[in-house]
Amino acid sequence: MATTTTSRPSSGGTSPALGYETVMEGRLRVTYRADFPPAAAHAVVAAHRDAIFLRDARVLKVDRKTALTRITASDGRAVVVKQYVYGGAARGVAQRLHISRGRRAVIGLERLRAAGARVPALHALVERFGFGMVIESIVIMEDLAPRWEELDRRLARWERHGPPAERAAQVRRAAAALADELRRRHDRQALHRDLKTCNIMILAPRPAAPPGDASTPPGAADDPRFAFVDCDAATADAPITGRGLALALAQLSASTPAFVGWRERLRFVKRYLGRAGPFTSADRRLLREADALARRHAILFVGLDGDRTEPWSRVGW
Repeated sequence: MATTTTSRPSSGGTSPALGYETVMEGRLRVTYRADFPPAAAHAVVAAHRDAIFLRDARVLKVDRKTALTRITASDGRAVVVKQYVYGGAARGVAQRLHISRGRRAVIGLERLRAAGARVPALHALVERFGFGMVIESIVIMEDLAPRWEELDRRLARWERHGPPAERAAQVRRAAAALADELRRRHDRQALHRDLKTCNIMILAPRPAAPPGDASTPPGAADDPRFAFVDCDAATADAPITGRGLALALAQLSASTPAFVGWRERLRFVKRYLGRAGPFTSADRRLLREADALARRHAILFVGLDGDRTEPWSRVGW
């Protein structure tokens, strides 16, 4: 027998289900929006499992801990489905905390959304219980594609197809806009904590307005806008420490293609920090820490042909 409750905010105001309904169906707990009822969620989950079994084109990623697919819902909406599977020590943690990884992912989405960031809308969260704890959780969310594209793929596209001068201008414009976006979120104490370029989406350019059409301001079609995905570890309830900022800069740098050289990277940091003049001694310490963290591994990003690694020597510093 199914039981339904209306979700309420937690005392900390970070309930992932605020404004949603929750229903218990046997061993399943379904948290859903009014326009995406449990029946629609179950249909999407079934299609997701079929895609994983068949390994067809709907599969975006599968590894030991997660599976990601793009599914068309019964009403025609394209959704992204992220499945978290538990095992070993993770089960014990979930049992003690009573918060599934899927629920934590939704909390991260809501934290960034509350800080003004663009993130995918949540449609539903399906959690399966076994042995008194959550053993599987599945998040169903808005699909930002095709209007939005992963930043690393956009950079790879510019590298391959753009003339050098045009490519440099595009990178500089995007870097300035991203620095401003991150500074606004960090000023509100929102930290993504997995700030790789594959987790940053950039809005595809809008078609240019016809000649004489004044409805689109000059340059508006080219203004970069950003959204964030994979927000599982996001925080927004404490001041950002120097270590947290260094880690964010390191993650971003280590996932940016090497054709973006050191001058552009320093220009980005200076814009983010709001420095018109030289870096301060504190800035230089931050840069050294971020650089040391980033260089623990080779540069890794998703290019047009899949995962790519590049040596730091190509960056030029």
